[in-house]
Amino acid sequence: MSTFQPAPSPLFTRLVYLAFGLMAMVLMLSAYLRLSGAGLGCAGWPACYGQGYADPAISKQANTPARLAHRLTATSLSLVILAISVMAWRRRAQAIGQWGAALLALGLTLFLSVLGIWTPGTRLPAVVLGNLLGGMALLGVLWWLSLSARSQNASRGDARFRTAAWFGIALLFVQIGLGGLVSANFAASACTRFPLCETAWFDAWSWAAFNPWRALIVQGNGAVAIPLDAAAIHVTHWATAAAIDIYLLWLGLTTASSDAASRYGKALVSLTLLQALLGVAAVKYAHPLALVLAHNALAALLLLTLLSLAYRPHDHA
Repeated sequence: MSTFQPAPSPLFTRLVYLAFGLMAMVLMLSAYLRLSGAGLGCAGWPACYGQGYADPAISKQANTPARLAHRLTATSLSLVILAISVMAWRRRAQAIGQWGAALLALGLTLFLSVLGIWTPGTRLPAVVLGNLLGGMALLGVLWWLSLSARSQNASRGDARFRTAAWFGIALLFVQIGLGGLVSANFAASACTRFPLCETAWFDAWSWAAFNPWRALIVQGNGAVAIPLDAAAIHVTHWATAAAIDIYLLWLGLTTASSDAASRYGKALVSLTLLQALLGVAAVKYAHPLALVLAHNALAALLLLTLLSLAYRPHDHA
């Protein structure tokens, strides 16, 4: 994305900040609804795991306050993003980068709104992935807009790390997608030991496990049948997490030595280490809901940190 020199209006800046705050709320509420529906943290764990379809009426009733808050917040967010897009369109000649980011935010909002129709009770992991990755992308775009809104006073950082930061963002989205596959396939209980999982996990390996269009199988009693190859997703999620954490730690330690980007480097190192510890703790303590939600929140913070490192204001004559 490109940015711009002309300062936006105070109203536009406030709307961008409001949209970002609302999106952060939507993202956490969505994660709660998705993960609580997967049985994480439920009473009688793990016997209740994967039984989100057993009694949809009870499941929806239990989540009524969260669902209502999610819908109201998402609706408010859509209206604010529409207002941002209109304002950006009016000054598109002076701020083409701002208009492009606002248009992308509007497109992602429409995509997530349509996808939301099929989300409740869906059996397709692709729908869960679309919501998760689309939500993270929208959060990132709004953060980018907030950076541009205050670019007049923002630090320029260090351009040497821009490409490395974008590569880190791409890796992070891969990891977020794998995490989404774990929850979408009710695969959290497929591996109960770290780091080797069960000894027979390799025998159950199948590339079909990573097919987001493979529908979940619901048994006669209404409970979800956890795929036999679910461990393949889990082990891959762990392996890629280790590789990506090494890269992010390298990037963080490297940027920490730069005067212009040291704060981003320190944040990357701290968040990456904490994320790794949370991942191990989630497995050790049987994936309690609070830890998994914190794991999701830290992924979002890593994304924002990398975007801040990648962002560079451009001067226009």
